Parts: sequence; C-alpha cells; structure tokens
Amino acid sequence: MTLVETARKLAEERHAGQGRPNISREPKIIHVAEVAALVENHGGSAEEIAAAWLHDIIEDTQTTREEVVDVFGAEIAEIVDGMTDPDGYAALPLIERKKLQADRLVSKRKSVKLIKICDQYSNILSVLNDPPLDWTPEKSMIYIEGAKKLADICRPVSEEMYRIFIEVYNRGSQKYRSQS
Repeated sequence: MTLVETARKLAEERHAGQGRPNISREPKIIHVAEVAALVENHGGSAEEIAAAWLHDIIEDTQTTREEVVDVFGAEIAEIVDGMTDPDGYAALPLIERKKLQADRLVSKRKSVKLIKICDQYSNILSVLNDPPLDWTPEKSMIYIEGAKKLADICRPVSEEMYRIFIEVYNRGSQKYRSQS
C-alpha cells in the first residue's frame, strides 16, 4: 500500500461514524477526502496528500501524534501537528480561536499552508451550503472572516487555490452579510 493509501485508510477508519454538526450530518470523511483531493490537484507531494488525509485525525479522533509518527514518520506528523489546534483552542470563542490559528500559521512550513488553505475552502463551502445547526448568520460570518485571514497567510503557496478560495469566500460573505 502506498503512503497516501495508508493515510486514506487510517482516516476512513478513525473518522468512521463522525458527521458534521449540520442538517445533512455529512460524514466527516467527505471533508477530509475533499481536502486531500484539493491538495493533490494543487501540486501537493505524496507526503502533503497523506497529511491532508490525516489533517483532522488528532483533533477529531483518539489518534495521537505519536501514532502518526510511528506509522508515517516525523515529517508527516509535523505537518499534521501544524494543522492541529493546541489544547484549549476549542474552548475559546471562535473569533479568538481564528486569531490564534492565524498567529500560529505564519511560522508554519509551506506544506501546512497548502493543506490549510484547502481546508478553509472546504469548510467555508460547508458553512455556505449547510452550516452547523447552532450557528447564527453572525457566527458564520465570523468563521468566514477568520478563514480569510488564514487563507491570506497561505496565499503564496498557491495563487490558484487562493483564487478559488476567494470565490467561495465572496459567496459566503455576501450571503451572511445580507442576513446579519
């Protein structure tokens, strides 16, 4: 099995049964697969594509960083770690969490930034089409603006992905600004 196939299989196993907190309860693995496909389509290496499959695995499952190191090595674990919010971020207000993510992202390597811009695109698309059930239009707008700050930091790694991100950002901004 290739590196990417091994990462995909582990992601599918660990995210099994998880759904997004929206009306459709879209399986979490759909988001993970979308991010991996975007990374691949925008020139990601095998290591970056594998890390994209694993980008939410530490945050959203019982998988540890040590397990990622054991199976995939230190380089991929470092990329996945760059995508993983430190302990305590989840409890913070969304606006504060997005600011901390942006501050942290500035010093991360190109691989993390490529996956992050793909992740933010996928997340905004989800917020635009089927937002979390408990989100108001104001909270959706805070998320979208925070995602834009992250994407701005990531822009140099892929102008094409940034352009695609901006298209969905503009749609989301227009929708939620008119509802606020």
